[in-house]
Amino acid sequence: MRIISKVINKIFLSLVNFILVLNLFVSCSGQDTVENPIEVSEIKSDNSNLVSETDFASDEIESEASELSKQDLIDDYNQFWTILKENYPYYEYLAEKGMDYDGLMETGATQIKRISDAPGLAFVLNQQCRQLGNFAHLAVVDGNTYSIYKNILENGTEEEKENYEPWLKYISDDVTADTYELMYPESETDSINSTESVEYDYPEIRTRYIEDCSMAVFIISLFDYNIVDRDSGVVEDYIEELYSEGKSVENIVFDLTSCSGGADNYWAQNIVKPFGGNWEWEDTVYFSDSEVVNDYFVKYDYINLQDYDDLAESNIKIDDSINIKWYSEYVWNFQLGDEQYSDARRWVLINHNVYSSSEKFVRFCKETGWAELVGSNTTGDGSGPGPVFMKLDNTGLLIQFSADIAFNDDGTLNAEYGTSPNYLSDLGEELDRCIEVAKYGPQK
Repeated sequence: MRIISKVINKIFLSLVNFILVLNLFVSCSGQDTVENPIEVSEIKSDNSNLVSETDFASDEIESEASELSKQDLIDDYNQFWTILKENYPYYEYLAEKGMDYDGLMETGATQIKRISDAPGLAFVLNQQCRQLGNFAHLAVVDGNTYSIYKNILENGTEEEKENYEPWLKYISDDVTADTYELMYPESETDSINSTESVEYDYPEIRTRYIEDCSMAVFIISLFDYNIVDRDSGVVEDYIEELYSEGKSVENIVFDLTSCSGGADNYWAQNIVKPFGGNWEWEDTVYFSDSEVVNDYFVKYDYINLQDYDDLAESNIKIDDSINIKWYSEYVWNFQLGDEQYSDARRWVLINHNVYSSSEKFVRFCKETGWAELVGSNTTGDGSGPGPVFMKLDNTGLLIQFSADIAFNDDGTLNAEYGTSPNYLSDLGEELDRCIEVAKYGPQK
């Protein structure tokens, strides 16, 4: 994605840089195959059992609906761990934090004996990703995510297809297409992008007005790609409605305590744009020296990668287990004209549910001063171009994870520590705390 410089008024319609939601976290692969894949026993400790064909009884693995052999499933399971070890930037970092890879892989090896097809393998791998905390978007790509990229492949503009070429090469793969058709029938995935589905399935922005502190509150549950246009104008329309009723608006609150991400252009168009003004935010992200980084970002001229060794001294705290080779500076440049509603104080309510694209918005707010944050630390991982995909050869299942690494202003790892609020509150009391600070100041 070419987002070195974003002039938001010009790119709303072409920017499809979305961040995937909840348990859908995409995986990227530099190539369709991993040469000389290591077996599970080579990752695990010496006394652990290798997952091999002899571990399976024939009646446990064969199924009339499956054309995959038992060895195909074993190989894909082993390839999953090869991909993580060689490309997932946090593999060693999580090990240092106490992740028991031996135990996790042994559990997976036991589960693998009971499955017979790609959906079964997807279930096992998603269980393992959850055990890894879905850290940095790690997951098997689900039907919603697949359908969004498929829609770009089939209906996107030439510019969108060019921008997403590394991702779309996996979506267009025949084996992958067959597998996702099996797991998510066409009627289900197609409905995700239909107008009827958008109106029915996606929660609308809820609003309320708190009289005693002249506060307009917007409760937003999702920054979804499919509802960017639907929700356009909601913020300014409600504020204008309050003005027309003779009400004062001294505080404007965006409650994101149940918003786990979606699309960057959602918050850029529907939250930032209505308030006008000129804002510039530099988001520096880092990349390891891996095959997936080469295939997504070195090979394609999407971002300006620079050698990390050339970077001047900074306050980031890089753990020895994180290998950094490159960095890139994303500059978000909002040129939106005169400021609107400038008399109102802006707030964003946050907690652990804030993640991915909503995290990126929160970071923008804190680092530019666009709004003040109230609540508790977010879950983080909102930076850069979003998760990448890698493919398992036999089943075509796609694994996703973030290939970029981001740090907070205090130098801490964003994917682990998230973003901290300006004003701390207990969970579930974010709005009460915001009202308190707005009325009496932070010391009350």
